[in-house]
Amino acid sequence: DDEVTTSSGTTRENAKTPRVLYENDAVVIVNKPPGVSFHSEFEPGALARLRASRDAREERLRAVHRLDKGTSGTLVFAKTADAAKKLSDGFATRAIVKYYVGISGKKPKKKMGTVTGDMARARRKAYKLTNTKDNPAVTKFVSFGAKGRRMFIFRPLTGKTHQLRVCAKSLGAPLLGDDVYSGAVAERCYLHACAIRIPESLGLGPAIQIICSPDEGEAWDLEAFERHFPSALAKDSGAWFDDQPLLRSTLEAMTDESS
Repeated sequence: DDEVTTSSGTTRENAKTPRVLYENDAVVIVNKPPGVSFHSEFEPGALARLRASRDAREERLRAVHRLDKGTSGTLVFAKTADAAKKLSDGFATRAIVKYYVGISGKKPKKKMGTVTGDMARARRKAYKLTNTKDNPAVTKFVSFGAKGRRMFIFRPLTGKTHQLRVCAKSLGAPLLGDDVYSGAVAERCYLHACAIRIPESLGLGPAIQIICSPDEGEAWDLEAFERHFPSALAKDSGAWFDDQPLLRSTLEAMTDESS
């Protein structure tokens, strides 16, 4: 693409570079824009763009989880092999808590609950939820009306490919802009990784809590987002969503919450 300057003074290429939200000696957490692949395909991906923007530093950033091309929001990189292992262990044991928000043009079959099931390849690039539970994807969610559409808050307990997109599809409410799962046409896929909690017990420094509001897309209801994820929440080291068991989390080690 040609380098085009936007009204904010940034260039189109700069707008595709992940923005650093938090950094210490062990981790870098960024806000990945929608429409940017994790790995480089026909153009530089999120990891390559981040590395290029930090070319003055001799470091090897390590991936510990991923976001789909259409998904925006918080993405964590490790700066060292030790940090990568600790983060990977934190995701595997559910000590690290993640929240996502999504928008659908349809009402789901149920307003809130837990969606559990194995995932299998379907047609083309799609996956599907199956009735078996050998190695299941587990997603807790709540939903509510927002600007004439349906807004979801997802709390995934596992990290499967397309997990939240398949969850929404299984509820009869595919995400806006998700053409793989028959979502209504939109300028982007409306899925955003909006919050992450990394406990001090993982040994990566003080507890890390990030709130990242969605900033690209007209369909977002930012007032509704602020009600559920006020910026002050990032400084709250206690229980989040204490009045909503499906979303509740703490900075303590997770127990098995898949039921």
